[in-house]
Amino acid sequence: MSTTKIPSLFESSLKFGEAKQDELELDIPHAIENTQKAADLYRSGQKLWIASDLERIEYELAHCKDMPSFTIRRIDGSTVSVKNPMYGVANPIWKPSVTFQDYWYLTEWGNRSAPLRSVLPDSFPCYSYLINWENTTLMDFINDEDPPLDTHFELTKQIWDRSSSCDWLKRKLATVLGARKITKLLCFALGTIAFPSDRSTPKNEKEWYEILVDLLHQQKQILFAHMLALTVAAVAGAATGEEVEVFAQDPAYRRACKNVLEKNGFSVIGEHGAGGLSKIDDNSAVFYCNAGFPVTQIIADIGRPALIIGTGSTPHISTGQGERYVTLIKFLFLVPRGIYLAQLPLMLSI
Repeated sequence: MSTTKIPSLFESSLKFGEAKQDELELDIPHAIENTQKAADLYRSGQKLWIASDLERIEYELAHCKDMPSFTIRRIDGSTVSVKNPMYGVANPIWKPSVTFQDYWYLTEWGNRSAPLRSVLPDSFPCYSYLINWENTTLMDFINDEDPPLDTHFELTKQIWDRSSSCDWLKRKLATVLGARKITKLLCFALGTIAFPSDRSTPKNEKEWYEILVDLLHQQKQILFAHMLALTVAAVAGAATGEEVEVFAQDPAYRRACKNVLEKNGFSVIGEHGAGGLSKIDDNSAVFYCNAGFPVTQIIADIGRPALIIGTGSTPHISTGQGERYVTLIKFLFLVPRGIYLAQLPLMLSI
């Protein structure tokens, strides 16, 4: 297994800016072949994601100081070794994480996507995820600024528990869950509840006020999302008389956020973007908020949760196109056993 250097997204954008149009047009047939290969692999039954592989790559990234390279599984079953630039670094300022490439990204092609595929050929057609690097210098500085969040979290919980939205959710869940067994709730992309830390430079006092109001509104929504998660776990546990574990994955979580969540029943996992997904199984519930990765596609390959609650866009469905129909069928397999509450509003009435 050879060590391969896969260009970062930053490097790719630089190459894209330098590329000439005639050079890009020469690579169009190659891009078409790659998208066809990805579709053929998927139709043959190859999975884009496997739970054990996501668990493994999360472990490797979490121990990046001790790993000379990372192993990436391709959807054709082969693997490639990627050199780790942070190997042996005592205090790395760069953090690796998984960047997912969904089915449509691998199989659709157009004038806009062709140039990128010509400068990033290693990502096509067999990679459903790549390793991306984030500079943590600013985040480390902000972590030292964050005040404790315990009081703020508790006050928000009291408001939520008295709200009509909480009451509605409890009634709805009690109706649809019945005696359905749920042993764990997996939360994805709920957002960090740490106090907003905007470092932009407003032009005037009015703009500063508008930015602050927007940030505080976002924080309120994020806090209520976590309260909703605790309610789901409580109702699911009451239905069977067993405790439901609550896991939360969001690489954006800051130190103060992790501390208060762990004090209030959450287990923070998947710091590098993959570990939490490996825990999806038949006895799990999944809750995600405007996730920046293909949650439902990953679920279709990994497990059949008893309950899925999601906000944000739902999969676009068009039975007139074969590839979309294949994905639709895989997704609908969730329905006979599970429950899908799409577009659950988080604009809560208190």
